[in-house]
Amino acid sequence: TDYFNIDPHFGDIKLAKKLVDLAHEKGIRIVLDATFHHCSEQFFAFEDVMKLGENSEYKDWFCIESFPVVQCPKPNYETFGFLGSMPKLNLENPVVRKYLLDIGAFWMEKIGIDGWRIDVANEMDHEFWREFKKVVKNINKDAIVIGEIWHYATAWLRGDQFDSITNYKFREAVYRFFAKGDMTVSEFNDFLTDSRVAYTDDANAMMFNLLDSHDTERFVTNCEQFRGKDDPEKCVKMFQLAVLFQMTYIGLPVIYYGDEVGMVGAYDPDNRRPMIWDEEKQNKEVHKYYKTLIHLREKYEALREGKFKTWYEDNEKSIYSYIRATKDQSIGVVLNNSDTMQTITLPITRVQENTELIDLLTEKVYVVKDTITLEIPAFHGVILCEKEKML
Repeated sequence: TDYFNIDPHFGDIKLAKKLVDLAHEKGIRIVLDATFHHCSEQFFAFEDVMKLGENSEYKDWFCIESFPVVQCPKPNYETFGFLGSMPKLNLENPVVRKYLLDIGAFWMEKIGIDGWRIDVANEMDHEFWREFKKVVKNINKDAIVIGEIWHYATAWLRGDQFDSITNYKFREAVYRFFAKGDMTVSEFNDFLTDSRVAYTDDANAMMFNLLDSHDTERFVTNCEQFRGKDDPEKCVKMFQLAVLFQMTYIGLPVIYYGDEVGMVGAYDPDNRRPMIWDEEKQNKEVHKYYKTLIHLREKYEALREGKFKTWYEDNEKSIYSYIRATKDQSIGVVLNNSDTMQTITLPITRVQENTELIDLLTEKVYVVKDTITLEIPAFHGVILCEKEKML
């Protein structure tokens, strides 16, 4: 309703700046979510059009087919998702473009935000995003611009528009492999390979890899619907295995609030339940697991910046393994995506015989011959590192 103010339910601009400043003191960056594709029916320009019709000075701010403006039962203007309460803004109008670009600059300069996450980004003009990125980078060259795009997005990731996208293709693969279980190991690996090949290395490294969001069911709930029916403990293990993959894969792991304490939620709006602040109601096991994986990712460069290589695939046992490697460090990850304990023997190359590998999760030590044999419990994984290269 007002792009230049904070909703009074939450505070005001002064409080928002205080939030950003305090976050910056702790090394936290703040990114705002912008909806430039459409506005509210209570937006001043649309209210004026509803009141004055063809005589409104703002009539060209929207894509209106005829006058008078009709909202129900079917709007006679372009909208988001056929919802008359969300009229689409007309980006072909230079006045509208400038208005939106000014918004992008305003919040960066006024309260010092560190970037933007753009809603419905794929339904807007490419040239506008080129202009928008220039505005953002001229203010802060390190600011990030993330586009919400659910499909392959190579056209937006050529360096002139977005730094990253919400990687729903990643979520699709993880959801099908871990929660739904309708993908084999090889199919999962092929899907991931196709996704990586679609983008440059720089784009892959910046992907916002999410397990769920405000537009999807919670991942734990997905597990409950498919492979984990009537078995909450099994669901948690499946979810944790998906988190292990997310935290050790290429890209930026994105945590939807509450996932780190095991929150559940079905279709929108159930997936937007208030955060569980009562620690007695939080899943402490899940929280501890997240902290462990985040610590390892921060500690080992290979898990953040290493190249990705498939190590071993076993469709029958549902074992998937891969290596993340930099020039000086290699880490192997092995996942057991089955509901039984699996014993697996993996080939070892580029590691001298009798080298000791340690599982960073359990600190169990394995001695390498020309292979390594692992016993991995159901829905568990190991993260292997040479013992002498542990940090």
